[in-house]
Amino acid sequence: MTRRILGAAVAAAKQTLLANGGATTKRLPTRSCFFGDPATSLKVPLPRRPVGLTALQQGAAVALAWNAALDCDGRAVAGYNLYRRASTEESYSRLNSTPSPLLAIRIPLRRR
Repeated sequence: MTRRILGAAVAAAKQTLLANGGATTKRLPTRSCFFGDPATSLKVPLPRRPVGLTALQQGAAVALAWNAALDCDGRAVAGYNLYRRASTEESYSRLNSTPSPLLAIRIPLRRR
């Protein structure tokens, strides 16, 4: 972890707080904790979409396979949620109750 010393900026902010705080300002700590550095570049935690999706009909099912999706650090994601909908339906229905770590699945076809 990189540590940045802000020195003069922290001292000036502390003095301004003391000067503007009046009687309601209590003793300030000698150390301050910062919850973020505005100069830090943030990574987007959302994973990338899986690529290389293949779908093959196998009798009364469809076999799906895909390449692993990577997170913002380039590591494989923990799992996948799978959804489907018919072209006549407006919303998707989730097929699994917990994220699946598999890179392939066989899904039964719906009967009409």
